[in-house]
Amino acid sequence: MRREELRFEEEALALAAEIAEAEFAARQALVAFLEAKQAEVDRQVERARLRAEEEDRRAEAIATPGPTTTIPAETVPAEVGPTAEQWEALRFCEATGNYGAVSPTGNYRGAYQFSRVTWDWVAGIYHDRLVGLDPAEVAPADQDAMAQALYDLRGRGQWPVCGRYLP
Repeated sequence: MRREELRFEEEALALAAEIAEAEFAARQALVAFLEAKQAEVDRQVERARLRAEEEDRRAEAIATPGPTTTIPAETVPAEVGPTAEQWEALRFCEATGNYGAVSPTGNYRGAYQFSRVTWDWVAGIYHDRLVGLDPAEVAPADQDAMAQALYDLRGRGQWPVCGRYLP
């Protein structure tokens, strides 16, 4: 009889360990899910904050005459580059996020408002296949790569007003 009791006790302990393991795994999965959701909420909050900041800046700029350059052209890129949200804020500031945007004078083009001279210079260093192409007509991924390359070369100062969104 004692042998039978020990066997049942061992089986009960093994089953309890299995249940505890399953509950622990489920809890870990829930924690990871909640952390991912919180990170997404944080990104959305940052996006909204940056967009509101830019809208406020535009309203003030329209109401206030004066120089538009606020960041020196010669800046050093941050070791940790811009986040996706910071790039989005820059694109919104420069061209309301429109990758096909063209300035009223036609001198600045695309989501990052490249001049053709700057575009061809950066393309000649990093992306030969983009030399001579219109920045407003190339794929968004190519514009993003060119903006990152320009940032890596010169920092945020290449965007004298909107560069304030970049580190």
